[in-house]
Amino acid sequence: LLEGLAELHRHNVAHRDIKPENIMMCLTPGSSVPCCKLIDLGLCRSFKEAEELLPSFELERVSPLYSAPEKFKDLSDGTGYGLGIDVWALGLTLSKAPDR
Repeated sequence: LLEGLAELHRHNVAHRDIKPENIMMCLTPGSSVPCCKLIDLGLCRSFKEAEELLPSFELERVSPLYSAPEKFKDLSDGTGYGLGIDVWALGLTLSKAPDR
């Protein structure tokens, strides 16, 4: 899971919708140890530069319980958000893992 997110971020891509429903558990062939994979890449967006900010996106497509606060700011001043939104969502998702 972390390796998958790191790979997206290495290519300056934000997933933008990390939540428990977008994590799939599976078994690697030949192993009895389960792994987790990040799925549903439909809202992924690419940054041109690592420091570039993405503008806000349609709130009706957001999973509000796992969204970073900056997604809900008034971004009319030209500010945006960065890859940190995925880190926020992953932290919230992992904090829910013991409940599942």
